[in-house]
Amino acid sequence: GKERWKVKVGAAKASPAVRGDRVYVGTLDGKFVCLKTADGSKVWEFAAEGEITAGANFHGGNVLVGSHDSTLYCLSGDGKPVWQVKTDGPVNG
Repeated sequence: GKERWKVKVGAAKASPAVRGDRVYVGTLDGKFVCLKTADGSKVWEFAAEGEITAGANFHGGNVLVGSHDSTLYCLSGDGKPVWQVKTDGPVNG
């Protein structure tokens, strides 16, 4: 395959997650970024308080992502927080 686009979002351990025409990736500095699959342009970015080392999951129109700040975040399709739950330790998956 031929490379269609390339973008720098920061160091990442988490696998990107794809849903529809969007790609979601978390970084070691706590950024969670939504990109367009067509051209890699940024749609939105959310800042967690700790590194993100696992890929995202989805429920309905929401995106679920965990962070090493001991929080599971539920974000709307436009990147706004819907709810969050504190845990007893880092959310790795």
